[in-house]
Amino acid sequence: MRQQIKPTRAELRDTKRRLGIVKRGHKLLQRKQESLMVELFKALDTYRKQEQETEAAYQKALGASVTAEMAAGRHAAWGYAMTRTGKKTLAMQTRQYMGVTLPAYKLSDLEVSTSAISGELPQSIEAAQASEDLLGHCVAQAEAEAAIAVLVDEIERTKRRVNALELKVIPQLEENATFIMSRLEEMERESLFSLKRIRAKLATRD
Repeated sequence: MRQQIKPTRAELRDTKRRLGIVKRGHKLLQRKQESLMVELFKALDTYRKQEQETEAAYQKALGASVTAEMAAGRHAAWGYAMTRTGKKTLAMQTRQYMGVTLPAYKLSDLEVSTSAISGELPQSIEAAQASEDLLGHCVAQAEAEAAIAVLVDEIERTKRRVNALELKVIPQLEENATFIMSRLEEMERESLFSLKRIRAKLATRD
């Protein structure tokens, strides 16, 4: 490797310039890694909170469904749920954070026809609403889980780049700079020594 290094001042300037750029990049990657870790902790907190809310919503929907079946009968309760007009659509959107694409799912509102609700028991209406609420929590939990997976992958990728710069690239450039400076100093001493010998010979001739 050193055989390919030219011990010149131009090469030394170029090596120091590259070393400065790499060190700045190293600091930026470290900051990015720290910011991603903060975002990961937020996503983990969101996931844990959403997991609890989803479980609570599930228990509520389950209880409401049982109550509706007891009040109206299974076929009537399910029939009401199936005749509710409208739909929910899931938009798979994204958001950017530190150059990383994170999921941002959006569930559309359900438009319900009043004619479908007319004459139905309150227990059936409550069961349907509880099921819709459960779906919203499931989507929010899925978004948090997907964000965690993306952040973990990006943190690992960033960590590998930080380690490569810190353990390989920066030390190699510093070693190259030290080698070039050492060779330049050695060449300068040799030049001074040669110059002194020439002067000494010229002095003896006089």
